[in-house]
Formats: sequence, structure tokens, C-alpha cells
Amino acid sequence: MQNEEMTFHEYIKVLQKGKWSIFSIVIFFLLVVIVMIFFRSPVYQASTTILISPFGTQHSILNGTGNNLIYGGIDEIETQIEIIKSYSIIREVAEKLPEGIFEKAQAENIAKKEENANWLIQSIDRIIIILKKIFNVFFSNDPKLTQPVPTEVALKNNIKKISNTLKVNTLKNTHMIKIIIENNNPELAAIIANTIATVFVDNTIKTNRSKAAEVKKFINTQLEKKAKELIEEEERLLSEKESEAIQGNELKIARLERDLRVSENMYILLLTKYEEARINEVMEFGNIRVINKALPPDEPIKPRKLFNLTIGGILGLMIGIFFVFIRNHMDNTIKTKEDIEKYLKIPILGTIPRDIVEKKEKIYPREDL
Repeated sequence: MQNEEMTFHEYIKVLQKGKWSIFSIVIFFLLVVIVMIFFRSPVYQASTTILISPFGTQHSILNGTGNNLIYGGIDEIETQIEIIKSYSIIREVAEKLPEGIFEKAQAENIAKKEENANWLIQSIDRIIIILKKIFNVFFSNDPKLTQPVPTEVALKNNIKKISNTLKVNTLKNTHMIKIIIENNNPELAAIIANTIATVFVDNTIKTNRSKAAEVKKFINTQLEKKAKELIEEEERLLSEKESEAIQGNELKIARLERDLRVSENMYILLLTKYEEARINEVMEFGNIRVINKALPPDEPIKPRKLFNLTIGGILGLMIGIFFVFIRNHMDNTIKTKEDIEKYLKIPILGTIPRDIVEKKEKIYPREDL
């Protein structure tokens, strides 16, 4: 019977007949979303911004046109992002963080739940702790589970926690890097973000100074070689001027004087660069610095309550409508005189009205030919 194509009016009738089923399913999904939001810990996001100038003081030493000694070009910003996310940086950050800071933050989160009178969550937390203790005592033979976590293991766990919540992005059309940390504790998120920025800047400054020292050493070597060449050229020129036995001596002397002037200019240039490198070796580098420090956020970014409720409501509505139409499609019974006229193709001779039965009996609709 249900294989025939339904009209728009019939679709509306099916929806009207199943409106309470749809409403119930929507309410159910909304309640599920509310429970999920209620039990899910909020996630806070803290960020700090670092400026990396494209041309630092090392660039002036080599007088380049598009690259500098440390960064090598604009694409090197991506390299700096990978350095920030590297294991060595994250490990140093984890080592600088106060001992037990993650555990302390977790305890504070549980305390906040208790302060909010979430007695159910508090009870579940206690039950989980008790179950873990029972499991460790009766079902585990590993003595390590009952011992304090070793420092190295705790450090690796902290490194993993930091890496899993770290995001590093470049700000469009700028030479700035944004370090983002997400955590259930707003203060901890800000502390981690600022520590990462500090460690990265300090390490970069150390690297820059090391590079400047290498440049100074290289220039100093070239300076010593050029000084020796300069002395040799001066002695050769003086020797030629004192010699009167060679014909055409004037041309050779002119060439020697020209070479001497070139060597002198090169020596002065190297001497200038050497002084710049010597200064840069001991100075603070201005091509990288923290622009904005991370502050503890006031509002969480997750869960997005309104968005989740909207999605839950839409999903519940779609499933409710789908359920109503499936139920209508699977129902092969005849309920109304319109069904008789439509599917049996026979005329209606008459109808028997509803017989209202009193004395606590239910109402039974009876329709017949």
C-alpha cells in the first residue's frame, strides 16, 4: 500500500501525526548534549606573539640583499615554527615548569567542580579513584604502580601534554609567530605559552651570538691574511720603485699601486665588519622579541554550548523526522476512511460512530463499512 507516491499534503499529515515523537527525540538529543557539556571540562586557550624581523644585525655584517646569516629568508619563518615545536624546546620548557604543576592544575579543576556543587562529578571522581586503587592492589603485580612516578617518566609525560596542546601559526603578511596553548586550567595555559616563548627567544639569541662569534672568527682570519698580503704588496712596490735597471718600470709600478689600493680598501672593509661582529657578539639582538605575553583567559573556547545545542537540536529533528517517516512506511494498517478509498478503491457505505464507554473504560475508535 505504501509504495504509491505521497503528496505534499500527506507528508504534512504524517509530520503532524508524529509531532510528539519528533518532539521527544529532539528533547532526548538536547538532554544528551546538556549532559555532555555538563561533564566535559572546559578548555581555555592562551597565546603569545613573537616578532622575528627579516633582517637582523648579522645581515648588516655581510651586507646581503635578501637573506641574513641567521634566518636565510622569509621561508625560514617556517623553520622557526618547527624549531618551536621541536623536542629540544619542549623538553626545556617542561624542565623549567614548576614541579607538579600539571597535577596541581588538575587538583584545582576538581576543586572548582566541587565548588560549583557538582556533587555527581565529585562522587564519580571518588569512585574512579577507589576503583583504581582496588585494581592496583588486586589485579596488578607490577610494583611500579604503587611507587611514585620517576622524574624522567613525569618529565616525558609533561612533554607529551605540552606537545599535544601546542599550536604555532604565522600571522598573515607579517613576520610574527603566534604560540597557542590549550589547557583545562587558564593559568597553566598562560604559563606554558610564556615559557615556550621565553625559551625560544633565549635559545635564538644564544644561537645568534654563536653565529656572530663564528663570523668574527672568520673575518679575523681573512683580516690576518689580507694584512700579510698588504705588507707583501707594499714591499714589492717599494722594491720596484728603488730599481732603476728595468725598462718600462712605470707601468709595472702603476699596476702594483692599483693592487695596493684594492687591498687597502678590502682590508678597511674587513676591519669594519670585524668591529661590527665583535659588537654583535656581546649585544642583545633586536631581531626577535616577544610582542604580547599570554594572559590567563577569562572564558573557555570549549565546549561551545550554543553551537553544540544547535547541532544537537538539528540532529534530533532530522532523526525524529526520519523515524516518523520510517514508522509510517512500515505501518500497513488501515486507520481511516480515506485509507479505504485510497488503497481498496471501494466506496464507503457508512460509518459507525465512536462508542464512548464510561466507567473507567478506554475509548476505542471503531470504523467499519
